[in-house]
Amino acid sequence: MSGFSALFGLLTSSTGKSNGGYVGDLVNKGMLNLVSSGIAAFIYVLLIIITLLFILRLSPVTVLKKIWHLVRRDSAEIDANVKVMRNAASLEGSAAIGDFKMNASVPTLNHKVMKNLVSCHY
Repeated sequence: MSGFSALFGLLTSSTGKSNGGYVGDLVNKGMLNLVSSGIAAFIYVLLIIITLLFILRLSPVTVLKKIWHLVRRDSAEIDANVKVMRNAASLEGSAAIGDFKMNASVPTLNHKVMKNLVSCHY
């Protein structure tokens, strides 16, 4: 893949020699005449990604749809969590649920039930 050679050709060693080899130097001579090194690096990375998609036989549209689905699912989960938290906050600190009483989000037994349990002798 000449994309890697060209990308490494943009990097130079401490002696000033290119790290891309002959192919990287050849590709970079043409590319750097057209654009700056930052834009060239961006183009090389895009070419490497496209090449990997072809090697793996993946459609770019399919990959983008999967990414979009993951992003939307995460935001849907966040929305559901926000709804649950708002409902919990609207209980105003204390609400009776059956024999249990929610007190500051910690379930405790109702006072009457506790009194009956203590007074029972086995």
